[in-house]
Amino acid sequence: MDDLFISDDVLGPDEKILIIFKGQNPMNILKIIKAEIKSIYQIPGKDIKTLKLNWDASSDNREIYAQWLIEKKMDKWSKNWVIFIVQGHVDAKTNKGDITFIMVPRIQTKINYSNFLQRAFWYIYNRWFYRKQRMKYIEEAKDLAFKFRDKITDELGIPRKMYFEDRV
Repeated sequence: MDDLFISDDVLGPDEKILIIFKGQNPMNILKIIKAEIKSIYQIPGKDIKTLKLNWDASSDNREIYAQWLIEKKMDKWSKNWVIFIVQGHVDAKTNKGDITFIMVPRIQTKINYSNFLQRAFWYIYNRWFYRKQRMKYIEEAKDLAFKFRDKITDELGIPRKMYFEDRV
């Protein structure tokens, strides 16, 4: 049995959302992320996979690197796949530092087929019908990603900039 695999960038032509924060209490983002993932993406905490959580507290310049992954099913074949990355450092004495937050959302579609006729059928079905549904999923995932970005910037107190999607 073979697979037809389609991966769509949600934020095309960009690949990711990048937030850089420098200031007081940069580690507050770690408290915010998991709660906001649950509320915005409407998934339970058990579906948030922690891929890495590295914390170096051996010196005054404390460093962190963390990765989370969520996979929210959209239908039988497609899912909203989002990876969150936080990295940075904070001075233990002054509690000042910097954090870089990266978010990479994608829509992934995986269709199984067992012979060339099924494969041809899926290409035709995707071309004429399912592509429109995937485009709706991409728009929905884009809205969720921007909502998440706005919530993170509001919680950290980062001033809002004018982005292209805000002008539409």
